[in-house]
Amino acid sequence: MENSLKESIEQALSVLIGLPLIGSDRALDLDMFYFGKAHTISTRAGREKEIGEYALHVQCAWRITGPHGIIVASQDRYYPGDGSYDVPNDFDWTLPGNRCDTRLETFLREKTPESTVVKSVKAK
Repeated sequence: MENSLKESIEQALSVLIGLPLIGSDRALDLDMFYFGKAHTISTRAGREKEIGEYALHVQCAWRITGPHGIIVASQDRYYPGDGSYDVPNDFDWTLPGNRCDTRLETFLREKTPESTVVKSVKAK
């Protein structure tokens, strides 16, 4: 029997269950999330960078939830990082420091090993 796309995605992502989210990165609207044990690589620019055993590259709507609701979501990138809902005309979401970047940085900085373990994956 053939799996639906939703089931195929959930099955592929199931390897992340039980692994901690250890970091993230972004290139415009492509978000990269790193899971598992950390290791260091050299970038093309010759810089060292810490990544995980697994890297999930996401270029669609996503969100990270916790016991009290949504912690951060992809749409947060379209708002300033200062928490304001007033978006200035000259706001450039492509630059570092938007609300998504800020919330992810805070979440990862304040994390505990238990708080970032993937409990489940869900595709819609």
